[in-house]
Amino acid sequence: MAATASMSVVRVRYAARRALVLVNALHITASVFINDDERGLHHDYEKWLEGLAPHAPTSQYQHNRTGEDNADAHLKRQVMGARWWWR
Repeated sequence: MAATASMSVVRVRYAARRALVLVNALHITASVFINDDERGLHHDYEKWLEGLAPHAPTSQYQHNRTGEDNADAHLKRQVMGARWWWR
């Protein structure tokens, strides 16, 4: 989910020219990264991450033997972590 539009609303509402914003992903398999909001880049990230840790077959991951099927999401989150890009 892109936060760019929300941040623009906050900036206008409070007449802020500069601000520090804390963004937190509230799930263990979620990640926040800041980069260009460009469709091709989003596609490239998805393709690259799926190549590193494909979702299927889910049986390839030991973690999924616990009854979950999201081991790939945990691995992808580790790769993405928190990325910061400042303008």
